[in-house]
Amino acid sequence: MKTHMSLGGLCLLALTIVNAQAAKPPTAVLEIGNRKQLFIDDYMIQSLTDARQVLNTATKAPNNPVIKPDRPWEGAMTPVAKVMYDEDKGVFKMWYSTTGQWKAERGGKLTDYHWTDKGSVREQVDAAYQYFGDYHKYTSRLCFATSKDGFNWERPNLGKVEFNGSRSNNILPKGSRAPTFLDPNEKDPAKRYKAIGQTRTRNPPGMQLHLYYSPDGFEWTAEPGNPVMDTTPEPGRWGPTHYMGWDPIRGVYAAHIENCLHRQCPLGVRMVGRAESPDMKSWSLPQNIIVPDQRDHIDSEFYLFPVVTYEGTYIGLPWIFRTTNTLHYPTLAFSRDGVHYDRRFREPLIRPGDEGSFDTVSLYVQTPIMQGGRVWIYYTGANWRGPEQLFLKGDSALRAPGLATLPEDGFVSIDAGKLRPGVLLTQSFSFEGSNLWVNLEPARHNDGSGVAEIKVEILDHQTQPIAGFSLDESDRLTKAGRFKASWKGKSDLSSLAGRPLQLRFWIRNAKLYSFQFE
Repeated sequence: MKTHMSLGGLCLLALTIVNAQAAKPPTAVLEIGNRKQLFIDDYMIQSLTDARQVLNTATKAPNNPVIKPDRPWEGAMTPVAKVMYDEDKGVFKMWYSTTGQWKAERGGKLTDYHWTDKGSVREQVDAAYQYFGDYHKYTSRLCFATSKDGFNWERPNLGKVEFNGSRSNNILPKGSRAPTFLDPNEKDPAKRYKAIGQTRTRNPPGMQLHLYYSPDGFEWTAEPGNPVMDTTPEPGRWGPTHYMGWDPIRGVYAAHIENCLHRQCPLGVRMVGRAESPDMKSWSLPQNIIVPDQRDHIDSEFYLFPVVTYEGTYIGLPWIFRTTNTLHYPTLAFSRDGVHYDRRFREPLIRPGDEGSFDTVSLYVQTPIMQGGRVWIYYTGANWRGPEQLFLKGDSALRAPGLATLPEDGFVSIDAGKLRPGVLLTQSFSFEGSNLWVNLEPARHNDGSGVAEIKVEILDHQTQPIAGFSLDESDRLTKAGRFKASWKGKSDLSSLAGRPLQLRFWIRNAKLYSFQFE
């Protein structure tokens, strides 16, 4: 029996940034325990004065693309399939596919979408360019790579597949698959890694989902009940799908779907839906949670929606597809309940590259990885999308793995300038622990910047400074990273645990990323 869960209606969010001067009415005391508090939304913010929330653009790796397709078996198309960090072995692992078959030629047909009084209609029309042959039948090889530092990657000699008379390569055997996710909720060690395969039939129309299990991400066993979903005789509306895996906040497995099967829906644009499952077999009907709104560009659609839970929040990186401008890039979305998403920042989280770069056109991002004091965002960068650009690029056409990073918790920061301190007043909360850790980044020293510092005072339930923890007693934080707050050298806050409190941060010429009690 299929499980159906209601997720609410359309989520048309166009929220405004916190007023930089006015305070919001106080809320009930938040019990935050020792959970880290980010500033991606207004959950912890009561007021901001001379400070604001700022989206931080991720910094691309200097050695991009981090895997250059220079092996004989790779070819110029090497998209990322999956990147994971192995906690036990302390290494990053990447599965990527590779092929040299993608070519284009003049002439052919393309699918045209246009609007009528009956909604969106699609039909085949003459085109100037087309992919060479049947691109659905292009063959590719799945390969594997590892990295100790996340930047420099090695191709291990797996010895499993012969290529040009040698097994000295990193090719995985035919029939291998990249893991979709590592399942922390799985009790059976033989099923720790899970993969989902999606197929379609035309006559009769249908969509099927196939589930696979693995103990290590390499040896796979098919679920005996495959397919776990079959929509036949209906075509199924799941387009490109990101399987989030286990959602610890809602206690279900979740998938985020391009919920319109490439615009075959009344609105005529790609949108994001969410489906849930108790067991990865029975899935709810996907409900739309994000659609383009008036703040989006006129040609914006959503192609995929990778989502990860982090410190009690959902952090999503929607792939924006600019159909007229032929661009793919990620933006930032976040939620507290997994259904209602805040998209106040519409600019790219990672910007397309300049002319001559490998990622001038498309950045297909993976789920962010929080590891080692950084946010790691791997992506497939491309300098073409579609047969026309592929034809015109010729031998310089490229798709390859790229990397961009942010400081720990650095998606959004509270920024203040140099002339006067910016002030952040938090909501009332209670905490567990004995120390306050603050994650910050001061401005780099230059002739126009001035002193960079953050100070913090602790306030009681009447918003009055607590003796011993006032602004005058606060020790300055001036270096980048995560540091323990102190007041005249005193850092033990165990006497304040469990009490309703507020923090007031004084920020000058710096970025405040997060705070946490431990």
